[in-house]
Amino acid sequence: MLKKVLVVAALLCVMLPFAAQDKAGKWGVEVSGWMVRPLGLNTTYSYDQNVAVSGGYSALSVGAPWSIGNEYRWSPDLKVSYTTGSFAFWANYTSYDQTSFSTAKTPTNLYDPPLASVFANTEFMEGCDAASATLRTTYSNWDINAGHMFHPTDKWALMVYGGLRYLRLENDVHVTYVDIQDWNYNGPGSTDAVRLHANMTGWGINFGFQNDFSFSKRWAVGTGLEISMVRTTNDLDQNEVLNATYYGTFGITNTSSSQQKVTPALKMYAEAKFNFNDAWYAKLGYRFDFIKDAFGFDSSAAAAWHGSFPTNKDVTFDGLYFSVGYKF
Repeated sequence: MLKKVLVVAALLCVMLPFAAQDKAGKWGVEVSGWMVRPLGLNTTYSYDQNVAVSGGYSALSVGAPWSIGNEYRWSPDLKVSYTTGSFAFWANYTSYDQTSFSTAKTPTNLYDPPLASVFANTEFMEGCDAASATLRTTYSNWDINAGHMFHPTDKWALMVYGGLRYLRLENDVHVTYVDIQDWNYNGPGSTDAVRLHANMTGWGINFGFQNDFSFSKRWAVGTGLEISMVRTTNDLDQNEVLNATYYGTFGITNTSSSQQKVTPALKMYAEAKFNFNDAWYAKLGYRFDFIKDAFGFDSSAAAAWHGSFPTNKDVTFDGLYFSVGYKF
């Protein structure tokens, strides 16, 4: 009996410093701007070079790569919350949208690569007058979480929470080639195109914790870590359209695939907070989002059109954010 009493007393001594400080509940709205850059979503592609070989024929070799993507963008973030001294509930929305362009014009040695993926015979390959690529990346993320707060000291607040997460990540690559003229035909050239669309959609559960330390009534700092397990569906569509003024449209290739899996994801942040009064506040911080084995685009000479193709790849979003909030 004495041992049980001592165990209960020891547990109370440990738990009492963490007793919740109940306060009147308040709703809050927080609007953020996020200067963020994605890593792992860039696209690298190349144009084939015309190389002379014995016998009077021409061969192709991979040309210098051109890369687009991984650019900083200012993206919005919205959070709605309800908090007391011991409980917190919030819903958070984050987005990212980027469109990048790249153009190359070296008509003396460029050949149209997509034709090589359909016809092995070099007589169907066309000279390329110009080539360009467009990459659009969009990312949207929803979080709904609820947590319990502990107060080890008057200045330190620790919250443990869990919830749900939904995300959607899309990459759309469009590469076009403007031919000098059709091979073995002295007529006007045409435009060939390669398009890749890869998207990832998933939902899952969150677990995390947040630390807040107040230096004074006005100033505070905070850190947070969140781990998610997300069940995702990765879809890929590839389309190649190869035209020729003399021969007509040919070499149209369409492929698609879909894959489902469970993907771990991670969020981390560190911030400084300034309270103007009991209602208004502002934050400045750094945030890092990580998605394991999502998808990205890599360049490879083995690819049919000597450009980028989707593959499992880690993807991150990181950058600085500034937010303004109001509690009522």
